[in-house]
Amino acid sequence: MLKTSRVGVTLVLLAIPALLVAQRGRSDNPFPGGTNADGSLRPAPPVTRLFTQDAYTEYAILEPGSDAFRIRFLPEETRVGATELVNATRGGSEGSDVEVYDPRTGQPLKFTYEHEPSDPETHAIHARLPIPVPEGGIGRVLIYKTYKDPRTYMMHGDDIVWVRSLSGYRLGVLLPKGFAFISSNVAAQLTTTADGRLKLAFANPSGQSNPVTIHARKTSAAFTPRNDPDMFFDDIKTLYDLDAPATGRIKVEQIYSDYRRGDAAKLDSLAYLPLQDLKVIDLDTAKALVPVKNASSTSVNLDVPIANDKQSAHLKITGTLKDPAYKIVNGDLVFERTLRGLRNTVLLPAGWEVSGVSQSGTIGTYQERPFVALINLNAENNYKVTIRARRGGTQAPSTREPSKSGSSIALDLWKRGKPAFGVYAPNENPGPPSQGRQGRQGSGERGRAVYTREGGERLAMNPLVDYVFLNLEGAYDADAINAIAQGLRSPSAAGRKTLIVRIPSIESDGASATKARVKEAFDLGAEGVTIPHVRGVDEAKQAIRFFQDAKANVWSPSNPSGEKIAMLMLEDPDAVAQAKAVAGLEEFSILACGIGSLTQALGGDRVAAEAGVQRVLTESKRAKLVNMLTASPQDVEKRVKEGFLALLTQGQAAEETIRRGRAAAGR
Repeated sequence: MLKTSRVGVTLVLLAIPALLVAQRGRSDNPFPGGTNADGSLRPAPPVTRLFTQDAYTEYAILEPGSDAFRIRFLPEETRVGATELVNATRGGSEGSDVEVYDPRTGQPLKFTYEHEPSDPETHAIHARLPIPVPEGGIGRVLIYKTYKDPRTYMMHGDDIVWVRSLSGYRLGVLLPKGFAFISSNVAAQLTTTADGRLKLAFANPSGQSNPVTIHARKTSAAFTPRNDPDMFFDDIKTLYDLDAPATGRIKVEQIYSDYRRGDAAKLDSLAYLPLQDLKVIDLDTAKALVPVKNASSTSVNLDVPIANDKQSAHLKITGTLKDPAYKIVNGDLVFERTLRGLRNTVLLPAGWEVSGVSQSGTIGTYQERPFVALINLNAENNYKVTIRARRGGTQAPSTREPSKSGSSIALDLWKRGKPAFGVYAPNENPGPPSQGRQGRQGSGERGRAVYTREGGERLAMNPLVDYVFLNLEGAYDADAINAIAQGLRSPSAAGRKTLIVRIPSIESDGASATKARVKEAFDLGAEGVTIPHVRGVDEAKQAIRFFQDAKANVWSPSNPSGEKIAMLMLEDPDAVAQAKAVAGLEEFSILACGIGSLTQALGGDRVAAEAGVQRVLTESKRAKLVNMLTASPQDVEKRVKEGFLALLTQGQAAEETIRRGRAAAGR
């Protein structure tokens, strides 16, 4: 059995924000769960996971007197870049006969099974993943192991008694052949396997410790194999992400494994999910698969055909659907639909409060949005659910700060002298990054950056983000601006995010192209435009004229009612030397020093580059201009204290950086 703290078994693409994970682990967490010294319960944190844990565990009780049972275990690892998965043996159990396979290919994987250096009482399997977990993918392994534990498997005369505290979610228990159940204390489906053994299949919806006791005795009955579907081995999970109810629009994401043999996987769920904008991802590799329409079905071709029982394809399908049963009725948000499969979660738009659920489900909050997680414990694969909600009254000021001027979030904060925190718009191309400017749109290279409306919508729904920085310096792409701008305007957005677009420099693409792009970016929905590598006062004046020619109402110290953002970057020593003169110009909003480019221009001298950053910061503060800089969890508090008003983050640490920055800024 897993020690769940040792293995990252978490949701992919819909992972819990790093902020929430960090809150659970803090020593000052007011909701630690567990028990007090007197045995009374302590409150646990609010439910924030859209789905319960994903691992499947099966226990096959071996012959009487062996004290042993064989475990089949399918854990997952979601940390991007992780190269191994760790599975610890429960204390008191003796593990042996370990086998580890790649579920994609069915081939054995390298592993070690030995004492943990930090805990000599604990053994652990360290399974080497086939490839490091890719961005947008999931690492999987298939583990077989035998446990011997006379405390939990004993004989009472000729009867088997097996007791185990199971904290897994999807579970199965098999009796030895020739044995029948006397009793089982968990509600479970009972079936007969192909080799005549009786099997219990059940779920543990809470994922918490659940004591299971089974009594069984030898029988002369011969059980006929059955082909009952195992609802609990099936790992399908479907997210219904509701747009504003007036639109009837629902974004759908479904993750599941397909074990059917062959070189193609049929997308059965399209029969009840008529998705538009269909996309399919192989989660083992994060590679996009191309849907192929046949006469009556749609499928995807697999890079590795499924040829044996150890193999499966781990797939994610996404798309949108319009459902007239999702609507407003007498002021209520009403979602009414027949759902299929074991796990379905309905994520409501921001600003609504759940008022009714017709089926049993748990209620939680994800990124300031309520959700209902439903688990189908019955054999029937479909059931009808109705969810109702009413509009709420308030928003938490710590995560959503309403604009007092009609401005976007970041601009409103800057007008009030408060720090804003943003993220780079992530490149959604799963291929390798391009070098330099070779990935320009239209080049046809795998390295071309891809930005989609769906990506913008995901950013829009994150309440921690004040602004989005779309970096098109290496390859200008008008379609990318339009896609991200449209996504950020999603009705489900957690406030109006500020979109700032960095275009190529005047030096690289010329004045004429730069001037046209400034206007085009604003026309496409950007609130701000950044011109990088400004080489001095003269080029700064030229850049400012481009904003004037675009007729942009630029916010600046001389125009405090402006609604657009003009940003200039100084990124080489000669330009930094002119920081005071550049800062003295009027009609622009942000002056920044690109520390990475400046470090490179100074031959890698980071100390000198930091001095340049501080020089530009001093001049921007004197001129009452905003100053932008990248930040990490390690330095964001320092940067806030220094007076940077625009902190920019990226990658897996982005939310933790913002959390720390907000705390330092009193937000």
